[in-house]
Amino acid sequence: MPGSGGLTGAGTRGQTAAGSGTGTSGRTAADAAMAEVLLTEEATRAHGFAGLIALVNLAVLISLPWLGGYPPIKAVCGGGLLLMFLLSSYVWGVTREDTARYTVGLHRVYGWSIATAVIPVELYFGVFSPVPVVLTLGIYYLAQSYDRTHAFAIPAYVIGVYLAMAICTAFGVMPDHGLFPAHGVDLRDVLFASAAVVGVLAATTGMARVSRASLRDAIRRSNEALLMAQAREAQLAEVHHQLDRALRIAVGKPGRYTGQQAGDYVLGDVLGVGAIGEVYEAEHVRTGGAAAVKLLQQDASAREDLVERFLREGAISSKLDSPNVVRVYDVGRMADGAPYLTMERLRGRDLASRLRQEGLLSLREMIRLAEELGEGLRHAHNAGVVHRDLKPLNVFEAKEGDVTRWKILDFGISKLATSSGTLTQQGVVGTPGYMSPEQARGIDVDARSDVFAMGVVLYRAMTGRPAFPGDNTPQIMFDIVYKTPPRPSLVAKGLPSDVDLVMALALAKDPEHRIESAAALARAFKHACRRKLDAELRTRGHAAIRNYPWGRALAPGMRPGQESDQS
Repeated sequence: MPGSGGLTGAGTRGQTAAGSGTGTSGRTAADAAMAEVLLTEEATRAHGFAGLIALVNLAVLISLPWLGGYPPIKAVCGGGLLLMFLLSSYVWGVTREDTARYTVGLHRVYGWSIATAVIPVELYFGVFSPVPVVLTLGIYYLAQSYDRTHAFAIPAYVIGVYLAMAICTAFGVMPDHGLFPAHGVDLRDVLFASAAVVGVLAATTGMARVSRASLRDAIRRSNEALLMAQAREAQLAEVHHQLDRALRIAVGKPGRYTGQQAGDYVLGDVLGVGAIGEVYEAEHVRTGGAAAVKLLQQDASAREDLVERFLREGAISSKLDSPNVVRVYDVGRMADGAPYLTMERLRGRDLASRLRQEGLLSLREMIRLAEELGEGLRHAHNAGVVHRDLKPLNVFEAKEGDVTRWKILDFGISKLATSSGTLTQQGVVGTPGYMSPEQARGIDVDARSDVFAMGVVLYRAMTGRPAFPGDNTPQIMFDIVYKTPPRPSLVAKGLPSDVDLVMALALAKDPEHRIESAAALARAFKHACRRKLDAELRTRGHAAIRNYPWGRALAPGMRPGQESDQS
């Protein structure tokens, strides 16, 4: 702000904003934005204050003929009330039509006018009447002004005039003709009352300036946070662009296995590249049917654990036959020993790619996503398979003619329900941010682990943010075990409250408190989106929220239902 702290040379807000960007003013664009916000806020306050003052003065003017008092002072008081009523009505009308018309010049004229016009009102009612209490309202408004010099000067003028009148009245220099005279009151009591009123008015001025400083600081911090968020959003968009570009570099081009044969299929160009694998377009040597062949990348093929996991994915996926699970035709090895997996050729994009581009899905699309994920998981669970790595990257939106269908991919770390062990020998497996609490703790899992992961996927797709967005893996895993995300309806506006209840059941930390199956979650989610959730599920949902409050954490070792002060 300038040396005076206000807009000492400004005539209108438009001139202020225009001048704030010049080199002579020394203001930055952020200062100009701050000035604009503060002036708009001041105009809004002026509208409310002027309307209130106009009503109060009108009420007193109407009542004045029925009041007593010294006639000459009463007449001057009426003039002061009329002036304040007319000025306040004008300011109220101006700010009602357009807050931009409330200029610094108008604010100064209005402030000094009402500060002067109130003097005969004080004299009429009495220096020691209730009127000085009403002064605190005007002082609080005036002292909050953006025009810093006058924000101090006008309250100081009001306080000084009052103090002078109080002293003159107390010592008999000025006759006390007020409706509430101080005759018969001990001088010490009068002086104490005067000092108390002055102290209150001065404190009101100080509080108003503190409030103004707090508002200015809050706006500044909000602007900084907005700029930081915009910068991070731009950086994230750049990362997404680079990621998409990196993923496309090899797509549509020959790879190291192009032209070779994998079982009954001849490999064509690369369709996609992942962290450890690459997918080729393929054609059946006899029928010409299309397929996709997934192979481990060269360095990954040297790791026996990854090879075993890869072959395991093929063996498990080949047992599944559902329109919502990618179909696997064959598993084998190339001539050089590299393992391959032949599966149906999918055309479309994965959920992760779509969310990177669109942020979130509509409720209508969410219902379809939930239903088709629920069906795919239901089929896998009925076959005794727990996926254990459900996430947006493993959910593919495939286009089959005129039909679009969500399919579940990558059963590489899945678990057979009839198996007592897994490839990782009870280690922590899965993707941080999408694994279940029992997974994060490294204990045995069942189909309810996939229910939790499905809930996290739905949360991400409907809110536009991850449920567990920690900065590092240990923090994410801690939050998964002990903390619940913010309430979905607070993150994404417009979600029915029933959706919160269903998500609370899906994301329950204890599997025993969780909704029982993926199919049940899909049904409940559909009904919740249509505000038709079953009463029993509503009751269970409220109980789940009591056990695991939204946005709150349970201290390690606490039983569900015992709330921690940690948030």
